[in-house]
Amino acid sequence: MIQVIDLKKEFPNAPKPALENISLTIFEKEIFCLLGHNGAGKTTLMNILSGLTSQTKGSLLYDHVVMDSKSIFKSIGFCSQDDIALLDNTVKENLVFLANIRGVAQDSIQKEVESLINKLDLVSSQDKIIRGLSKEQRKKLSIAIASLNNPRIIMMDEPTSGLDSASRKAFWKIIKGLKADQRTVIFTTQFLDDAEELSDRLAILSKGTLFAVGSSDFIKTKFGSGYTLLITNSQASSQLSDRASEIGKKIRKCIPSAELATNTTLNVLKYAIPFEEKNKFSQLFSDLEKIKDIQVNLQMTNLEEAFESLERNFEDKTQDKRRNFDQNENLSIPPMFLDKGIGL
Repeated sequence: MIQVIDLKKEFPNAPKPALENISLTIFEKEIFCLLGHNGAGKTTLMNILSGLTSQTKGSLLYDHVVMDSKSIFKSIGFCSQDDIALLDNTVKENLVFLANIRGVAQDSIQKEVESLINKLDLVSSQDKIIRGLSKEQRKKLSIAIASLNNPRIIMMDEPTSGLDSASRKAFWKIIKGLKADQRTVIFTTQFLDDAEELSDRLAILSKGTLFAVGSSDFIKTKFGSGYTLLITNSQASSQLSDRASEIGKKIRKCIPSAELATNTTLNVLKYAIPFEEKNKFSQLFSDLEKIKDIQVNLQMTNLEEAFESLERNFEDKTQDKRRNFDQNENLSIPPMFLDKGIGL
């Protein structure tokens, strides 16, 4: 278990902290995602967690022990966004060389290297020079390097950046495989589908501020708009608009707070339903089943909508804070408070 307590990171001459008031817990054998746009502070936090840089303030605990000893960092494998391999050597030469540095026993190096080459589908590339490999193969090598000597924790900074859709999905399988090997996986991304597909829990960061921590479903429920009820025709010959009034009456009779969405079309009815009304779904579906030739589908708000809602809330509260400061500037509030941001 990794605990981050009231962490802050400042860089010389920077106008504001890169990270401030960051507190979160990462549990053993889970996939934990740091999600945010460029400049959110994801890489800075990852570098602190991996020991590549130090925090200005705050504590890091690893199984309740302060993370400042070499023995703890030996339990961590790290994949940066940049190549750490020797570009003029082969895949296999790199793995053998770095296995020695990582402390793999001499009589186990060959076996471990061959195992990683097979597991990460690098067999056809093992004797090729790194400089000539594709981005996908280089990223696979980075994961293999991070996995040397079987660390308990694998940290990956933007592991799917620069990859096409098919390659990203292949990396999803690799990352899930790391968890299946009983490892804790921590990764950063700005891709919402990466976060939703892979993470057991995630932390949303923006401008050095922590917005929220929890499972994807928790964040969607807590900060999303609710459910979307989709109703379509099961018969192509008829138009749904002819029965829209009848369908709407049944929906609102069961759930008065349901609202017809603005992007409803002639052949698709969309209703927004708040999360707190989910206990009425059984009766709603029972009523709608009595209407012939329609199909009913229920969708939870997606992570993108929840993410956007969080950002809007943050910006609104920041603007309110600035307005309050303008109205009370005679109180001599230090200007630094304007830039601290508001955590949710």
